[in-house]
Order: sequence, then C-alpha cells, then structure tokens
Amino acid sequence: MFTGIVETLGRISKAQKHSAGLRLSVKPAKSLGRIKIGESIAVNGVCLTVTAFKSGLLMFDVIPETLRLTNLKKMKIGDGVNLERALKMGDRVGGHLIQGHVEAAASIEEISRKGKELELRIALPKKLGRRVRQKGFVAVDGISLT
Repeated sequence: MFTGIVETLGRISKAQKHSAGLRLSVKPAKSLGRIKIGESIAVNGVCLTVTAFKSGLLMFDVIPETLRLTNLKKMKIGDGVNLERALKMGDRVGGHLIQGHVEAAASIEEISRKGKELELRIALPKKLGRRVRQKGFVAVDGISLT
C-alpha cells in the first residue's frame, strides 16, 4: 500500500526490453533509505518489486501486463518518475491508500489554472467511469488527487 504522496523523483537511466518485458533502472534524486531486494516501490504509482540495487540505481523487471496498462512502456532514458516506498504497518497515512495495482491508463485532456490551483480534465476509459465518484480520489502518476 502507498499514500500517493511522492517521496522523491527519479530519472530513468536504462530501459532494456527483453522477452519477459522490460528491465527498468531508476536513479532516485535523493536516498530512499535502506533498500532491500524484493521491496515494493511505487514508480509513477505502479507497484514494482526491486530486483537489484547497485551503485544507487533501483532495478525493476516490468512484465508485459504492467507495460500494457501503464505509461512505463513509453519511458526513455532521462525521463522523470515519481517514487514512493511502500507503507509499513503503523505508518501515518498522509494521503490516501493507493494499491499501486493499475487497472487502466487514462489521458490528461486539459490542464487549467484556477487561482493557485491546477485543475486537470482526465479522460477515463469506459470501464473505469462507473467506479470513479465526485470528490473521490485517483492516483495520476502516483500522485493521489481528489
């Protein structure tokens, strides 16, 4: 589980396609603390498992189903991603409870400024339309929004 509150940004340092999907290497902008192999980290809101941690790079193996449902398939070297470590039992939840199991990708149709706020107009796939409620929350690239 995640909160939808980004801990740090990261940069894609390598995106290597292979028969089982994509090996993604990410360089966090700041330390996420002690990282363990097998730990879950949200990358743009997608729950991924750390498969290796070398020289400050986090490595993830992304399977085809995850690539199909997320924007991770479009990542190139140098692209930025939002990173958040998984919650531990007893942690304070400052955002919302986000699973990181993505059901579909949506597209941002419009961004407008309303005073100090930004308003996003997001086009949802039909299958998600009936599940989203006014004043509910969704995660966009791992950021929990109301």
